[in-house]
Formats: sequence, structure tokens, C-alpha cells
Amino acid sequence: MENPFSDQTDVMVLNIQRYITDPLFRQQTGLSVISSDAYDITITDGKFKNKLVLSCDFNQLVQKKKLREGVHIRLVKVKMRADETSLDPLYIPVIEDMILLDDKITSLDNLSLSDIPWHPGNEVQKELHPLASSRGYYLDLWSNADVECFSHANATIHSDLGDVTSTDLYTLKEIIRKWKDIQSLKPHLLVRVMRRSRLVHYARPDKQDKWPFQLPVVVGDHTGCCVAIFWNVLGPQYLNHLSEGQVLLLRNFRVKPKFPLPQHLLWRQPGLPWYDVDLSLNPHHPIGEITLLDDSVLDDLVDTDLPLPASNFVTRKQLSSIPDNYICDIAGVITFVSITQRERMKVKQGACGGFWIKRWVFIQDYSSSCPTVIELFRGTQKQLFEENLIPGMLMVCRNVRVVHGLDHLQTSHQCRFVFVTSTNDTQIYVHNTEVARDYPFGQDTTLQAILIWAQDADCEIIPDRRLQQIFFSYPPLPVSLQTLSEQKNKLEMIPSEAWKPYVEKMCYKETAQMTFQAKLISVLYFKKKGRRTSRVLRRTKQQQFQSMTDAPVMVLENREVSADFINIGYKHFHSSQQEASSSQGTGDQYVDTDLDNEDFLLLQWQGLNANVILNTMKPCYFKECPRSMTLAMCLSGALDSAPGEACVGMSREALQNITKSLGKDKEESIHRFVVILDMHCVNGDTTLMAVNRAFPLR
Repeated sequence: MENPFSDQTDVMVLNIQRYITDPLFRQQTGLSVISSDAYDITITDGKFKNKLVLSCDFNQLVQKKKLREGVHIRLVKVKMRADETSLDPLYIPVIEDMILLDDKITSLDNLSLSDIPWHPGNEVQKELHPLASSRGYYLDLWSNADVECFSHANATIHSDLGDVTSTDLYTLKEIIRKWKDIQSLKPHLLVRVMRRSRLVHYARPDKQDKWPFQLPVVVGDHTGCCVAIFWNVLGPQYLNHLSEGQVLLLRNFRVKPKFPLPQHLLWRQPGLPWYDVDLSLNPHHPIGEITLLDDSVLDDLVDTDLPLPASNFVTRKQLSSIPDNYICDIAGVITFVSITQRERMKVKQGACGGFWIKRWVFIQDYSSSCPTVIELFRGTQKQLFEENLIPGMLMVCRNVRVVHGLDHLQTSHQCRFVFVTSTNDTQIYVHNTEVARDYPFGQDTTLQAILIWAQDADCEIIPDRRLQQIFFSYPPLPVSLQTLSEQKNKLEMIPSEAWKPYVEKMCYKETAQMTFQAKLISVLYFKKKGRRTSRVLRRTKQQQFQSMTDAPVMVLENREVSADFINIGYKHFHSSQQEASSSQGTGDQYVDTDLDNEDFLLLQWQGLNANVILNTMKPCYFKECPRSMTLAMCLSGALDSAPGEACVGMSREALQNITKSLGKDKEESIHRFVVILDMHCVNGDTTLMAVNRAFPLR
């Protein structure tokens, strides 16, 4: 086939789609697979658009978001690979070499992609599944939790049973006990969705599965509950249609011994027996029949009762006395939302890996002035997670797990940092506090009390502190090196020679933590521009901050580092410094991270054995700022404010005492520290680093 792609052609990227490789991918493309991810990219030369397979050598450009929608690339080598695994005369275009044109980026906001026609000479790219491999779907670009499926189910909600009468219906108890006798009748089963899990994706690079999915759903009627599993393509097809409380009419399923799920469902509907079997619904052999029904159908069925899903709401005050790993529901007004963070999955050998996406959320209820801290992972509710978590909105969070971290307690007098984390079955509901809403589960007196309180509550929202949104983590680490060493059997120290590759491997929005030893060589204090006030939950008194100059204050000056040192991490410039650095051509890259509205220390750490410097920050959010504050007190975290506590900035007297205690003109003031860094990759070129804890070694 004639190659329609000429060498050295400049094109624009319109779309990037991700999927998991398999043995067929390697046969069709001839590419050496260096990771489990493969990408199809859609490009245009302005006249036509084409979809091509991207060489795995460029995967890191996508994961660092350097290669993204709107950027321009130069096609250096494109090969048309004949698909020798198919009898159809198909050719797969593969980008084997390309150049990223960093200086050319086009916004796609005003560009209608549907108006650009597909190239007529390559029909394979019009397919809605990957160009290569046996996969029938695309995954979300940044997480394995979401799938882009082009095979849709019949999502019509019916208001009647059609030809099915009440005498045709079997109860769940009858299905389980008489299955061997009635399975040939293909019995009808009317149930309600009690709980929906996340979509389980079990693809492996060494196996050819077109639809490697399962969707576990707890269903039940008045005779009991069990798990129904929607296998293969049925999982992504019905994922967004099987919400809590949905009525289903099932037929042509199989009853099997319980399938071992990755996380056992820890929930039981109160008052109903649990049947330890699975109802397996398959897309073929046999073809499962699934009908979505409206609740009004139940009005005409006198002998049929489908109970609502049970609820178990607790307040913030009750969390402290609830056992570890307890599954419950919580609700309250959102007061803080962190940015989205990507966390690497811990996977077994041979699995495809990937990332989890999560946010930290605080909610407030009537029982306590302390907020409930939620570690919320993105599941199946992508839009709610990305767009609707706004401070001031009411949030109802179902099926979360209580975490006390009891393994780290040495005595009964130690503080317990309780929080909740989402599970496979977590569902969230977010709406305005003034809007009344009907929930698809049973009424709960605790939830009703929270809803009434939220309508009249005057919750003061935690101010948008950029560094706190980026680097918040919970529970906090100990404030002494000895306690930290006792909690962690062995601190895994990263040597200075490995700092650079450790940071460079981080991907877009990835968060990580690094522990190392280093010498502190420079401290610079940045103060938020202008005068500010701080408001704290349930408190009306505003705390005024000390007035200081807007210019950065040099606390410890670096006088030793030469030009051959490697700088790692983002080095912040004050807005006034940015103009000077640009005119002087320092070469430091300025990134709009909105940090001119923050109080923080900029600290530089030098490797003990390598000529490497880490540029880090220490946010100044203190519960108190004594005049006798030292740098060791500041970096240990002993004075950091807890969630919901009053927050003060750095006072002039404390800053002067830190400067004096360091003795910036004395050589012996430069100490060796054990440092724990929180890192966040903003984009492919910029990684922000914040000091979580730092302890001097005498």
C-alpha cells in the first residue's frame, strides 16, 4: 500500500487514546513494547485527519503531558504495517520516529473536530476500537478506573414488565434453592441494586482479552441479597446505568459459587439473609437479559417487595469511637478540596499497573468543629469527582472505610488521626445545601439532622491556599526523628546520585515522597503580597498577620555553590524577581503556580556526595508562631496547623530569631538533615517539592 504520510510533515495532535498492549499488538506493529500502555493518536495536516499507532518509545512524552492535544509534531518516519494476522487487506500506520515542536501549541476550544474529514485512503482508522491489539475499548488517559466504550447498552427505563406477569417472577431465595430444577426454564428475577462496586479491569499484557472487565453489583429482594457480576462488555455497557436503588429484571443468567473478588464486599443488608453465590450475566453463552425498570412497576405487584438499600450514617464526633476498618456513610458541607493527585498502583508481577486518581476533601457537620478528612479516590463518578466538589456544597459519601492507623500507636496517650477513605463501593452525591433531594436509600435520622443543620449553618470555607491544595497528606508524620524511625522499620534513603532520575521518572500530576540526607545551604522567606486575614471553621474572629515587606527575606545565604551544580525542582521567583531574572538571562524557568499569594520558605539542599541541589518549599501554616521559633522547630512540623485549626503566618520576631540562630555568616551553622519531601509533578518539566519533615543530625 502507498504510504500517505510523507516524511518531515508537520501536523497537529487532535486526540490521544490509551489501551493495554497484548501479544497481538506486538505481532501487528512490530514494536518493542517497553510498558503495558499503547497509544493511538489522531493528527491533522489541516485538510484531513488520520489515526496512527504511536511507537512505545514516546510513551513518556504522553505520561508527562508533553505530547498532548493541540501540540504540533513533525513526522520523521511513518511505516504502513500490513496486518498479517488478518485475512482482510488492512494496513496499520505506525509512527516510528517524530519530533515534538515545543514552540507550536494550538487551542482546540474553537475547533470542531467533526468538521475535519478522515483521510480516504486509510479506512482502518475510522474504527472505534484500537488500531492494533485485540482490545475492544480505550482506557482513560490518566487512570485505569474509567473506560471509553463505544458499545452501548439499551439504557431505556421501562415503566412496565411487558409480557412478564407476576406469576413468572421468582424470588432470590427460590432461585438459589431450586436452581438445578428451574434453570432450564430461564426464570425471571426482579431485584433492586443495593450496592454497586467499581469496574474491575483485569487486562494483562500477556493475554488477549477483548473485554477484560467485571462489574460486581449487590442485588436483592425481600428474601435476601447476593452479588450479580456483569462480565466482559456488559460491565462498561451498564456501568453508568446501575445506580443505587435501580430496579432490574434479570433473565438468562447462571448461578455459580462465589467468585473471589479483589476486595471482598464487607457489607450485608440488615435484616436480610446473604447468599454466598454469584449471579453471572454474560454477553454470550448464554446472552444475559437485563431490563431497567422504573419504581412505579412495583405498585402493580402486590406480592413483591424490594427493600431500599440500607444506610449507616455517622457524625464526625462518632468517628473517634468507631472501630478501625468500619464501613459507614458520612455527610457534611465541603470546606476544602485538594487538587487531583495521581498515585502509582501497587500491582502484582505481570499486571498492567497504572495510576489511582484521588483528592483530599474536608467536610463539616454539626457535631464537631473539626472537619472529617476524606481520602477520595476517583471511581465511576468521574464528572462529580472532577467538577462538582466545590467548597460550600453538601456532600453525601456512601460506603467509606474508617482508618485509625492503630499500627503506629505506641501508647494510649498518642493522638489518633482518624480519617475515612473510599472503597470499591463508594458512591457520592453532591448538591446545593438549599436544594432538597431524594436519595435512593432508606431514611436516616443522622443524615436528616445534617441536612437541616447545613441549610442554616454558616460554615466558613478554608481559604484557597495553593501549597496546601497541592501537598496536603494525612495522617501527619511524627514530629521527631526517633518516633518516625520507630514507626517505619527502615527509612529508605535515596542517595544524592539518584535524586535526578527519581524526580525525572515522575509523570503528570503524580505525587510521591522521597527521604534523603542533605546539607542545608540556603533559606529564603517569601511573604504573601499585600495584607491578608485568615478565617477558620466556626470562628468569627479574623486574625491579622504581621505586616512585612513584600520582598523575599534572605535567612541563610548560599555562598558555596558553583555553576557546575545540577539544580532539581522548581525555583520560585517573586513577581519582581521574575522580571530581573528574565532580563539577566538566568535560564531559570518561570511557571505560573500562583505562589505569590503564599507564605513559605524556599530551601536549597545540597547532596553529600554529588553536586546536586534540590529546590524545595516549606509552607508557613502555623497553629502558633512563638518568638523563640527556630528553624528546627519550623521544619519538624511541630507547629503546623491541623485541619480546621486557626492558621497564622511567620511573624517578624520569629523570622529574626531563625536568622539569628542560624548565624548566616558562620560556617558551623550549615547542618546535615534527614529530609522527607512531598513531590508533585505539575507537568513534564516542573516538579514542586515541599518539605514535610526535616530533622537536623548533630
